[in-house]
Formats: sequence, C-alpha cells, structure tokens
Amino acid sequence: MLLANDNGAYSVNAAAKLDAVPQAPTSGGDAREWNPAEYIQRTVSAVIQAKHIAHQQGLHICGICATGTTSSIAPMRQLNLQQQPPPIRWDDRRAQAEAACVEELRKNTHTAPWMTVTADSALARALYLSSRFEKELADDIRMIEQLSLFALFWTGIEAIPETIACRKWGFTRNRPWPKEFRDGLIRLYPPSSSPYGAPSSSFPGRFLPTKIVGAGEVVGTILPELASLYRLPWTVRIVSAPFDTLCQVIGLGLLHQQRAAGVSLGTSMGVCALAPSDKSTYYPPYGPLPSVPTPDHGLLFDGLAACGSAERLICEMLGAMKGKEPDYEFIEKSITETKPGSNRVSIVPYFGGGRRAVKCGDPIIQGYQPGRKHDLIRALYESLAYHIRIFIEEFEKVLGFRLDPILVGGGPVRNKGFMQMLADITGRNVVVSSFPDSGLIGCGICGAVGLKWAETFAAASASITRLEPAISPNPQFAKQYSDLYLKYCDQFRDVIGIKSIREQENGA
Repeated sequence: MLLANDNGAYSVNAAAKLDAVPQAPTSGGDAREWNPAEYIQRTVSAVIQAKHIAHQQGLHICGICATGTTSSIAPMRQLNLQQQPPPIRWDDRRAQAEAACVEELRKNTHTAPWMTVTADSALARALYLSSRFEKELADDIRMIEQLSLFALFWTGIEAIPETIACRKWGFTRNRPWPKEFRDGLIRLYPPSSSPYGAPSSSFPGRFLPTKIVGAGEVVGTILPELASLYRLPWTVRIVSAPFDTLCQVIGLGLLHQQRAAGVSLGTSMGVCALAPSDKSTYYPPYGPLPSVPTPDHGLLFDGLAACGSAERLICEMLGAMKGKEPDYEFIEKSITETKPGSNRVSIVPYFGGGRRAVKCGDPIIQGYQPGRKHDLIRALYESLAYHIRIFIEEFEKVLGFRLDPILVGGGPVRNKGFMQMLADITGRNVVVSSFPDSGLIGCGICGAVGLKWAETFAAASASITRLEPAISPNPQFAKQYSDLYLKYCDQFRDVIGIKSIREQENGA
C-alpha cells in the first residue's frame, strides 16, 4: 500500500466590503510564513490515521508520497527545527528592491529564462533573510528555503523537489546556474550568510539543500526510530512529488493526455499544458518550466492568485454563506437563473495578487448594483473562465496545436453550472476528475513510479486516474460567449496583461 499526502496550504478566512474592492487571501495567508512544526504535526497525524485504516484492511505499507511545499522557512541547527522567525512580509519596499537587484543579475547573466525574480522568489527571500537576520545566521543556524520538510522528518535527508528548484530558484539538475550568476549572488549576500562563518563563496549553503529529487524518485527510507515510534515497517520508502498544484493536474491525467490542458481550482488557480523541456529558445512569461512536472517534461504554467478564495470572498460580501462554506445551492441557482454576460456586471478577479506569470492591474468590479447578487456571482465565474481561455490560447501559440479537452480538478468542480459555463466560454470539452482530491491521485502516480509499480508516468496515469464523462459546449451559449469573450479582453486588455504579452511576442 502507498500512502499519499496532499500538503495543501492553509486556507484563510476574510471579510470585506463591496465598496472597497477587497483583496482575497492567497495560499500564503497575508504573505506570512506558516509554522513548520505545526505542519509536521499535521502530516504525522495524517500518516498515523492512514496506517490504522491500512491495518484494519490487512494492507502492508510500502511507501509514502507527499506533495512538495512552496511556502516554508525552516530555521535549522543540524537537523533540528529552531524557533520560527517572526511573521515576515515579502511585499515591502526593501524586499522588492532586493528582488529587483537579483532580477537584474538574472537577466544580465542570461540565467533561468523561464522565470522572473520577484519578492516571493526563493532567491529574493534568501537575500532578504540574510540581510534581516544576519546576526542570527552568524552561528550554526541555517535558514533553509523551500526545503522538503516532509522528507526531512521521515528520512533525515535534506532535499528539494526539482519542481520547486526550477520554479523558485531558477535551476534544475540539467540546467545549473551559470558561474557568472553564482558569482554575482555571492557579491550580493552578506558574508555571514554562508555556513558557519565560512567565506560567502559557499552560498547558498545556508538556504538551499544540495540534494535535488525529481518527481517519482525515492528520497530515502524511513528513519528506524520513527518506524519504531509509529509502528511502521522499517522498509517504508519516501517518494518525492511536485508541489500541490502540479500534483493536482498530474492526478487529472495530464501525463497520458498530452494534448489536454490541466486546470487546478483550489484556493488559487493553476492552468497548465505539457511542452518539450529541451527545445525552447523563446520563453514567454509562462514557461515552459524545464523538468516540470517530471524530469522528462516541460510545463507551461499560469494562473490566478485567488480562485476558491475569491469565491469565498464574494459569497461573504453577499451574505451567501452556509456555515463556514459558500452556499453552493445559491451559487448554482445564480448561474442557472442568469444569462451570459451577467447583465453587464464584470469582474477582473485579481484579488490577492492577480496573474501568476504576468504583472497586471488591480481587481475590478463594474456594473454591480445592490440587489443583483445573482449577476455578481455569475460575473465572477465568467471572469474565471475567461482567464482560463486566455491562458490556454496563449499556450497554444507556443505549442502550435489546440489543447482539448480541459482536465479540471478542485473544489469548484462541484458547481456543475460553472463546468458547463467553462465549456461554453472556452469552446472545449471539459472533463472532471472522479476523485474529490486529484492531488492525492497525483501523489499516487508519482509513488507508483518511485516504487516501480509502473514503468512510466504515462502508464501510471492511465491506470490510476478516473474521469467523468466529458461536458461539451452548448452551441447556442458558445456562440454568445465568443463575442462576450472578445469584448471582455478588449475592455480589460491593459489590466489583464494581454498587451504586455503581445508586445513581448512581437519583440521576440
């Protein structure tokens, strides 16, 4: 038996007023760091609970595969977690200025053309930490960034998933940093940021594990003392997986349907498509990311910082909550009882940060009047579907072929009206996972490859994934949305980044 663990980010509640055009929380939770010790406690509890279920069913545990995490600072002395730094904001002026310095260095040395260094990138975060906590880093404490805490706890091995190394640090095993870039980083970071007071040329030892593990690779075997403590077999192997959004799209079957688009609808939104990882000479802002989601693939990736959190925010604003969750009956009714175009109510859903790949404008709500709650709900979902179509069409220009179907997973897929709307707006078939958490299926696929239960990711994907029947576009509504989509893009062209994308393509 393989235990799969989806380490999704903590959700954060928010309340706001319509007249302020509020910001919904992103998965980072107000740009603050979550507690690594609490994270370990939660993952251990999940493993113990799964172990009891396995025991009741007479199953033998062979391995554990968990999603990577992209939001962690782990202060460590040897292999022991230390007290967490105080809450940190990565969006202040100092962090942004330091990120700009690293980004200029990246451009000048032609490093990692698939990424842009922002204040939330690991490179900039490490610089920020080394300058802010210089005294704390002067002894034998290291401030590890983007470490796989799950693998560290269970195996004692410091490792970083290759997907995180690529996306956050700008390198893979096959594409290391150029010497000019590494030397430039050494000059930027304070001397005391290197390990144990050694010369700063040893950067990034304070912040970056030396072991890189690709998806579906065994990190190590469970520590004997933990096997005894939790009564697990000593032969249990820990298998690496990508970060949670990528595990979700893997679990949708993207690895064996390579002309499909994958859409992960969670607190945030991720839209992906597979691409050759070693043939790119031009990199638009959305990739392809090399060696992502597996070492043999590349990935085009874009999305929105707020998706499920935007849904929750709008429902809280309208009083459309049922307990702690959005009132999905009200949402479904809003979609079925309104018409395409939302009675001229429009939303640009950039609550909490906007697009993932392109710098864009602020959130916008236009045309809303009190009493038109249903129109506002429909406008939100139309805006999400419009953006999915924008991302897919931009991917298709890079790939040179049409992406169809759209594989969708996450909480909002329970909204059947939204899934039909997505098919109508994009003009593509929409296929939903039969499992409520496709991220667990993605972990299962990676684990099956790591434990040699499947020869390839495609074979494991075809064997494990289960999908519902395709939802086809309604011809009548698809025709209406064809015009509405063009009007939406034209109306908000500058805000949603289409103009900057076109300018970059024309200059390439």
